[in-house]
Amino acid sequence: MSLFFSLSQEKHKSVRGSLQIFAALALSFNLIHSASAALKPTTSVATTTSTTEKATSVKSSQPFSASYAGVFSGPSLGNPSGYQPDDQGNVRIDPSNRIVLRNSFNLGYKITPNVVVGSILNFNYYPLPMFSKGSFELADPALKVSNGNFIKTGHFTMAVDLRASIPVTQRTRDRNLLTSVRFWQTSTYQIPNSHWSLGAYSFVKGYAYGQNAKKDVAILDAYLAPFLNYEFNQTASLSLTYEMDATHYAGQSLTQWAAKDPTDLTLGLALNLTPSITFNPWIEIFPGGKVNLNATQFGALVSARIL
Repeated sequence: MSLFFSLSQEKHKSVRGSLQIFAALALSFNLIHSASAALKPTTSVATTTSTTEKATSVKSSQPFSASYAGVFSGPSLGNPSGYQPDDQGNVRIDPSNRIVLRNSFNLGYKITPNVVVGSILNFNYYPLPMFSKGSFELADPALKVSNGNFIKTGHFTMAVDLRASIPVTQRTRDRNLLTSVRFWQTSTYQIPNSHWSLGAYSFVKGYAYGQNAKKDVAILDAYLAPFLNYEFNQTASLSLTYEMDATHYAGQSLTQWAAKDPTDLTLGLALNLTPSITFNPWIEIFPGGKVNLNATQFGALVSARIL
């Protein structure tokens, strides 16, 4: 499943799926904001502090926002190659299973300091083999509205995000997909007087098809990923995330759901390199599969706030 699901791109691995970009964006949203506060110089450097605060104030007051997130789904730790492993440690040699960097550019307009409307532009980059004809792949864009402080009370915060995809790629048109709409939430509870926080990512996503779509297509996806986070200091934190998902298909009763991907457990290290840039490498294991280095996958997130 990899750490996060790139739902914006309607693109997934045939073995495990693609739970990647949007949770990554939600995570980077929280990390970037914590980094902004964390990396301000101390009051002993008065001139630098004043300059930083003025720059931060100017950034936060402008109505437009722009950010980037790149999620790398990498190789097996025990048997590295240009392809991703499955939960049994096997590597399937197939173009759709190549290691990949999924890129997402968010462009938004702030209706309020917390509510943003905008668009998301996506493309995939396959680094191996280098300079090959199929290295770059366009992915479906999306429209969004988000609220970074939908609920904020005491030590609890919930951010929400609603997106609708625009099927422009040949692959989604071949599926006769008209659009997909996904509601995402990120909830975080900071345990008082501690370095610990806990929370969950979750979403529900619905698909709309044209008249010529197959009769057994997926019409609903659901995803849940509880996490535990420990903040070492103001620039580094460690997180443990457990992912699970399910799919509901056309023609089934609403109580019938099938697991879409093997559940996975991910250990990640978030590093706030600057107030605007976060780097988050992780390793991913599959408790229901083989727990060994061959079935352990490397991945990473790089996120940057541009505006």
